[in-house]
Amino acid sequence: MRARSTSPKILPSLADLERQHDLGELKIKISGCINACGHHHVGHIGILGVDRKGVENYQILLGGSGAEDASLAKSSGPALTRKAFVDAVENVIATYES
Repeated sequence: MRARSTSPKILPSLADLERQHDLGELKIKISGCINACGHHHVGHIGILGVDRKGVENYQILLGGSGAEDASLAKSSGPALTRKAFVDAVENVIATYES
């Protein structure tokens, strides 16, 4: 029996190759480990999966980089529900595009 992933479908709109080209390099990093994994801290958009009273939530971090000019992303606010999270990440990208 395969385990069913409960992760949200992140941004199907990014499957559009023209949009990818227009955006340029975009590093989205995700982690569910608050203690040891730093992936979410070094993404242009970082996503930290958190458990809130048994409910899956996601915190969005912005502005990280793992390149030579390394910087840690900053939290954009409290953790969001699955639906709100996907909409918020799309909003961040749309704001960047404009």
